[in-house]
Amino acid sequence: MDAVAARPVRAVGWFLFIVAGVVIVVAMLTAALRPGGSTPPIMSDALGPENGERVDDYLSFAASTLDDPVGDPGAPRWALVSYDGARPAGEAAAAIDAAGIERISQVLINTPVESVSMPVIPAAVAAPISTDDGHSGPLGRAATSAVTNGIYALDHPGEGVPTAGTTGEQAPLRPADARERAKIELTADIVERGGGAIIGVIVRADIAQLRALTDAPGSSAVRSVEALPPDAAWGRFAVRPFLAGYTDVVEPLADDAAVPEPARPGE
Repeated sequence: MDAVAARPVRAVGWFLFIVAGVVIVVAMLTAALRPGGSTPPIMSDALGPENGERVDDYLSFAASTLDDPVGDPGAPRWALVSYDGARPAGEAAAAIDAAGIERISQVLINTPVESVSMPVIPAAVAAPISTDDGHSGPLGRAATSAVTNGIYALDHPGEGVPTAGTTGEQAPLRPADARERAKIELTADIVERGGGAIIGVIVRADIAQLRALTDAPGSSAVRSVEALPPDAAWGRFAVRPFLAGYTDVVEPLADDAAVPEPARPGE
């Protein structure tokens, strides 16, 4: 319990969350949250590393939330599963399915490019349903829907497509500059081609299931699992992505190279 208690509670306001130079450009598509709506809730919990945190310290902290969990280990709780890189939907789903986890509520999309700080796009995942392909289908469909909405938002700023960096909050859209547009268009192209684009998922499971993620088939793709206490409520905790580019310290990634053009048909 000491490791969990030693880490300060982190709060976040109502604004477009920027973590280590990564701009999270599209949020959960929640119909109830529209521009000019009610005041968003205060975030009292958070998943993911803090800016300036050493990667080894975060990995140790994340492991401690499973080794010495808060509350009843059998109680379901929200957790951030981070992968060792951008994974296609099938690979991202493999360990989740093998661990017997039924509920994925959000997927984090990011397509790493050398010396380009690519956006992280959180996308809501449909309620659990029984499908022949496990979570692979729902994850793929959520990613495709998110980038489609992202492209729409580029062309229709301010029309209500939510943007945010946490579960349940939103910030107004603004017109994207040419570089931001190029990043979103490249992300959309990779997702639509079925390439590696999923860097993390938010799941709800008990401690035994979360621990199984590190032992299940496909677990080699899982870099870390961080769990919240069981009383943490959806919509009241922030999500900070754990990027594969964070190797020593969580800090802004380089963004000084040209954004590659999307692949042409047949390439």
